[in-house]
Amino acid sequence: MYNENIRRLDDLIRKIEISIMEHSSDNSYPKDYMNKLLEYLKLIKKEKGNIPNISATFALNWKNKNITNIEESLNIERTIVEKRGAQRYYYLISLEDYNGRPILISGRPDGVKFMKDENESKSVYNKVEIIEVKSSGILSKIFKNNVKLDDLELQKIIYRQILLIGLREQLIFYQYLFEKTSKYSLINNVKKIDLYGYVALYLEEEYLEQLYKVKNKIINNLEKIESYLSKFGVHISGLSEINRNPINKNKIYYFTIIVKVDYNKKVAMDYLKSLFSILDRIEIARNL
Repeated sequence: MYNENIRRLDDLIRKIEISIMEHSSDNSYPKDYMNKLLEYLKLIKKEKGNIPNISATFALNWKNKNITNIEESLNIERTIVEKRGAQRYYYLISLEDYNGRPILISGRPDGVKFMKDENESKSVYNKVEIIEVKSSGILSKIFKNNVKLDDLELQKIIYRQILLIGLREQLIFYQYLFEKTSKYSLINNVKKIDLYGYVALYLEEEYLEQLYKVKNKIINNLEKIESYLSKFGVHISGLSEINRNPINKNKIYYFTIIVKVDYNKKVAMDYLKSLFSILDRIEIARNL
């Protein structure tokens, strides 16, 4: 895990060079931004050396190291982002001071979507949505083991995805990285940032009837769920229809709970402190 989360600046430069080459004929790929970012990273390397590059999700990966994304989850997450019309290739960065030495923190949200403000010039994309998706197949284990799913347990599943596994933290920290990236003049003109999270719950076709019941349970408890989440600056925007995942050969059905997250600078700073605290405790970080 540590090698996946702690690299060197050279590794990120190579990753972006490969990404640009692989998408050379993709008109939807943000070539201008990625080339500008690549040049800026090379400038950082020239000025500061081949400094450590830390994954923005390092603290979350550490906390949730026993959680794995299975194929169904990844496919559903990609489908949701693409349906929203968002880009999946926007790397965001921040230069930080770690024990008197420069390090780079980099992250790539599940989706970034630029939009035009209706009240502004039509040529200026000055609004952005940062999108993060968490999907869970926990319902399959529950129904396969004939475990009763009461209202409280269902609410805990939702809270776990948003608050414990880190959807809220991740979105807030991505806004922090977006603002830092903008300060380096890599992104311009953005005046408004919205943070949207998607919690996808999925089941196999044989449990489709139960999936509809789960969705109805959530609708019936929406006020209570919203009341609890709002204490953390999370607001439910809606529930999607039940869809079949078109990518996977398995017959998987899912629906999403869509939430809007308020930005909180303190949460971003606490997350950064948590990331540094983990670096302090692990052997590999001592040799950065």
